[in-house]
Amino acid sequence: MLHRFEAPVLYGVVGLSTSDGKCLESSMSSFEDYMRCAYGWTGTLVARAPSWLTDVIETASAHSAEMTLGDIEGRFCTSLVQSCGACPLVLVACKPDHLLERAARKEFEGTERAKFEGTERAKPEWGATKGYLAVVYHLREYVVWHEALHLLDAEDCYDETGRAVSECDDPDCLMRFGTTKKTCLCSPNRKRIEKTLRCIGNRGLGNEEEF
Repeated sequence: MLHRFEAPVLYGVVGLSTSDGKCLESSMSSFEDYMRCAYGWTGTLVARAPSWLTDVIETASAHSAEMTLGDIEGRFCTSLVQSCGACPLVLVACKPDHLLERAARKEFEGTERAKFEGTERAKPEWGATKGYLAVVYHLREYVVWHEALHLLDAEDCYDETGRAVSECDDPDCLMRFGTTKKTCLCSPNRKRIEKTLRCIGNRGLGNEEEF
């Protein structure tokens, strides 16, 4: 029997304070409001993750210090599918030195992106997303929105050196490097999000009832 989660996108904190949890809740609430206003979403899109679910993520991340975020996401999804029959999209906020943050950095170790984001110009106040799992380790609202948009299939609009990609037609697009205007998105990413929201709605995940 499928577990009935409260929303398509769940969020939670790992190893952070109650005030940090409230900050994340506020960011995700405003994100949901924007999705309703800009994309006509109805019903519930985001909800706080139950504590047992964030425990599953912590357990997966603690398995090995050598794991990448992709490794953790794989373990997390496998565990959820085996126990619940489904895996929701999840955004987790943690401390910058948490194992999840290290796993996210390890995901890009040795790449041009890692070299760029390690420079003074980059000042990596960011997060990372892999599949069903997004991790935010610098709790800024625009970072939360950026990673939440990744969960809805938005793509980064910068290359491995931080330059904007040619298909991005909005200079303030939140998916560019270094931008902070939360409600600005380029048309290609808007189309991706619209498609994802339609898919979620077609599966009945945007209704008022739990799923």
